[in-house]
Amino acid sequence: MKPQRPKAKRTLADFLNRTDNSGTTEVIADDLQIASADEDPPAPVAKKNKGTLGTGPANTRRTDLPVSTPVEGLDRLHTAVERQPTGLDGLHAMAKAASKKSKTGLQAKPEISPVEKLRQREAQIHEAELIHQGESTAKPDASTRRETQARELLQGITQLEAFRDATHKWSRGKSICWEGAWLGAVAPIAAGTVQRFRRPMLVILAQHQDAETVARDLDFFLDRNCDVFPPSSDDIDVDSLQQQEVIQRLQVLSRLDACQTQRSIVSNTNVDIPVIVTTIPALMHRVPSPQQLRQDRRSLSVGERVDLADLKRWLASTGYRTTTSVQLPGEFTARGGILDVYPPDCGEPRRIEWFDDQIESIRSFDSVTQRSLRRMDRVDLIAANEATKEEASLLDYLPKDTMVLLSEPIAAIYNANAFKARIPFPERFRDPNEIYSEIVKYAFAQITQLAGEGFLGELLRIPIGDVQRIGGELENIAKDIDGALGSDRSALVACINEGELSRINDLMQNSIAFKTGRVKLELGLLSSGFELQPKGPFVLTVNQLLKRSTLRRSSRRLASRAIDSFLDLREGDLVVHLSHGIGVYRGMELIEKQGQKFEHLTIEFDGGTKLYVPSSKIDLVQRYVGATKARPKLARIGSQAWVRQKIAAEKAVTDMAAELLELQAQRKHLTGIAFKPDSVWQSQFDGSFPYEETPDQITAIAATKADMMSVRPMERLICGDVGFGKTEVA
Repeated sequence: MKPQRPKAKRTLADFLNRTDNSGTTEVIADDLQIASADEDPPAPVAKKNKGTLGTGPANTRRTDLPVSTPVEGLDRLHTAVERQPTGLDGLHAMAKAASKKSKTGLQAKPEISPVEKLRQREAQIHEAELIHQGESTAKPDASTRRETQARELLQGITQLEAFRDATHKWSRGKSICWEGAWLGAVAPIAAGTVQRFRRPMLVILAQHQDAETVARDLDFFLDRNCDVFPPSSDDIDVDSLQQQEVIQRLQVLSRLDACQTQRSIVSNTNVDIPVIVTTIPALMHRVPSPQQLRQDRRSLSVGERVDLADLKRWLASTGYRTTTSVQLPGEFTARGGILDVYPPDCGEPRRIEWFDDQIESIRSFDSVTQRSLRRMDRVDLIAANEATKEEASLLDYLPKDTMVLLSEPIAAIYNANAFKARIPFPERFRDPNEIYSEIVKYAFAQITQLAGEGFLGELLRIPIGDVQRIGGELENIAKDIDGALGSDRSALVACINEGELSRINDLMQNSIAFKTGRVKLELGLLSSGFELQPKGPFVLTVNQLLKRSTLRRSSRRLASRAIDSFLDLREGDLVVHLSHGIGVYRGMELIEKQGQKFEHLTIEFDGGTKLYVPSSKIDLVQRYVGATKARPKLARIGSQAWVRQKIAAEKAVTDMAAELLELQAQRKHLTGIAFKPDSVWQSQFDGSFPYEETPDQITAIAATKADMMSVRPMERLICGDVGFGKTEVA
């Protein structure tokens, strides 16, 4: 066999400049691989070649020209081309060749420099992106239609005379109390008020579950995410930044503070008006003061010169934890000229890239997939140790012109008192009556089903009506809607997804109002419907028409992560040493060797014997995962029991592998049941799933359906943690 000729190593300069025999240099643009901003890895990956770079931290090297986006990558390549001596010699050679051709009478084509070629390519990419954006925005989608319908509904609410009179008094500081309301009426009243006056809104509910429902309804009407300010944890946790409630509260405070700053600079019409939904127990728990969040913070902008080492020292001194991969708020890690940091008041971590000592780009990224989400011009880093102090209230962050709407005041005060009575540390919380006395100082209104004794302000009837009378029996839905609309009223039916929209569309084929265009079906998540009295349009929901309860999904939680370093181990955890067996992790210890101190993992075995494992050999240690709840017996150093256990395990694995191979060979000759592709009814059933599938769920569903339509026997295992959607796939 003819030996293969070894491939010569090629550097970046070889890609940028290729010189032929005549000495001319040409830039080959096809060899330049420019990574998309959506596909950038968390750090440059060192290639594992014999005799070159390894995989350990000491052998990992960041490339001199990291390419992250077309624009930045091309700019860096421009600099690289200009610094290449071979490239300049090639340019001189091309200039001489062109001069000779012109002297001989031949018309020479204008030579284009490598830098100019790259700039032309950059312009082509930018033009293609603009064309793509124009095509995507040219076609109105379902969300655009829904936004238009929501604006029309809000406009109809604001034009009701009773609503205008009541909200006018409310905006002038005169307290009012709306009677005859239900939970689904809170969002349209609040959204209509925000739409009319363009003032901040604080909506207070009796229970936190109701706050989530109202916030979702407000998202439908205002077409943007409204903030939910949840109650904090009842007990004191040392590492409170690991609690999702604390993070969500900090995010609301940060957005309120930023909105205050923006409103002082520009007009209200150019700023998203804050709409906060919360409960009285959430207001009772103290938060860091606005001065604390503003004082000790670092603002970083693209193009700014920042010392990365100094920034890392500041992060460590203000409570951020260093880690190998940023997953949780209050963590940061640095690799070369890339800093990943998760500010406690941000929804996603931030990735900051340096070129020399200058910040080149700032992006948010997904902590699970490590993919970039969007670019930004700046990032504000608050001190992590200041974020957990308790010296103020959410009310201290509200603008003075905030309008407050309290739903079911009697139930809200009762639940707040019950909350304070059961918590273990009531001194950490403010009194509910104190909170009530402060919120009534704002433009204050109440909304309730039945006004009891002690209501505040003028008692008014709510200007919208309930629609519970419509729907119930599937075959009579079209008839019920026609009867309610009459000959001149219209209706909007909010469907959770495409499957429900298609189903309602089939049911409405016999409706006269639907055939005449007075019933519109749109995608949207709404808890309940209403009607604009006396002759206004109806808003209906599929859940209400079918008399089924509204599904609730808990708020986004922080993703967990696997252990990837000794920093994730706690003293007392069971570990397995590959050579010695099961032991107990007892922490880290510095041991001096040849005049230098090195970190070692301390593992205790049976009989009190301790083994010190260098941190460089951490791959020999794994966390113990047992099949039973019983605590295993610790291994004894020097004993042959662990060796016999490993040999037995290896033999059992080998036997199992042989059995699996034999079983697979037998199954390969069998013929299974091939199911038909999905029918229309199956597609509608899939579409009626009230939640949006995750990418992993979509992949699992597609693979499972492909197996079911194959003639081979199906063998597929759906794996996932508790609550991650395995049942939905089935």
